[in-house]
Amino acid sequence: MSFKPLLQKQTLRIDDHRRGNREEKDWDDSIIDVHIDKRTKYKIDGKIRDVTIRIPINSNRPVTVDIDKNRDVEIPGKLYKEIRNTLSENERLARQLAVDLLGELSNYTSHLANEQKASAALNKLSKYFGLTWTEEKIATYLNDELIAFTQLYLDSTKLYYITMQPTHIELSDVTGWSRHEVWLAIFR
Repeated sequence: MSFKPLLQKQTLRIDDHRRGNREEKDWDDSIIDVHIDKRTKYKIDGKIRDVTIRIPINSNRPVTVDIDKNRDVEIPGKLYKEIRNTLSENERLARQLAVDLLGELSNYTSHLANEQKASAALNKLSKYFGLTWTEEKIATYLNDELIAFTQLYLDSTKLYYITMQPTHIELSDVTGWSRHEVWLAIFR
């Protein structure tokens, strides 16, 4: 079992929405709102809408939902059921993911010290989604400092990516609505 259904035409982003000037990420601090944003395009009342679900991971803050940037609306029933079913079917795995994720986040800035550390962190995370690394990577440097690291992953039919940057981690499949759809042509 894996959490791959949570990535189908959707993006998970782990961050704190704080954009400082090269600030040190201290995601152990419960005052800082570290959360998972689940972003998707979802049909509501016959219209495709942008839906973002914010799930806190370092505090007891409530889960919030935005639809087309309207805050604190109710999560669509079918989407709620998808998340609940995926997490309840993998309850033990969900607990282990939370433990591993908090462990990785506790020393987050050190993961971008070099490509090997970034790769190890992303590969650890990819296992929870049942993904196999393709050995394709994109490393971005600025003034000889690693500022972004992306690895591509496969399952039997789809291409996925995980990106680590100083401000966030992002996971998604490469689909028609993904901003990375050009990767399909490059790596297939």
